[in-house]
Amino acid sequence: MSTPESSSIEQQNSARAFTKRVRWAGEFQFLAFFLAVAGYGGFGLHHRADIFARSSTHNFYLQIALCWFPFWTACTVCTFPVTCYTFYLQRKFGVATAGLRTFLRDSFKAVCPEYVSCGRTI
Repeated sequence: MSTPESSSIEQQNSARAFTKRVRWAGEFQFLAFFLAVAGYGGFGLHHRADIFARSSTHNFYLQIALCWFPFWTACTVCTFPVTCYTFYLQRKFGVATAGLRTFLRDSFKAVCPEYVSCGRTI
């Protein structure tokens, strides 16, 4: 039989383990996002997107959208594995009860403003 004190300690240890893993996932996600931005600039994708956008349309706002799309795609591809790992952690520790589709939709809604603000800065 376990005493209430040992149960409380087990919960605290479980919470610490969850927090540590989520923190590492967040740090790796930041690194992946940084590498996506550096790769977007370093490999010349911004220049290719600019040439494509200028040759496709003369509408300035549509050109901006066409230039941002490869950037958003690179960022999403780099951070998607971390998002899936975070979902796995939340399910493992009993934090999330929603399914994968709902979790991905919510994380996409959370990341969209980040992409827009970062794209504006770039």
